Amino acid sequence: MAGVAKRVRRHIRRQQPEQSLLRALEKTAAAFARYLPVQDGDINELPDRLDIDL
Repeated sequence: MAGVAKRVRRHIRRQQPEQSLLRALEKTAAAFARYLPVQDGDINELPDRLDIDL
């Protein structure tokens, strides 16, 4: 995960913030799953669509 911040900065410099966030989430998903596993009865509290206003 050490390279995640570097990739985020690169995408932001290229004016691709949505790509930056999506790639960072893809790279960190396993770490989140390890500490925040899906449990019975979990609900999706976040919207499925990412809106970014710049």
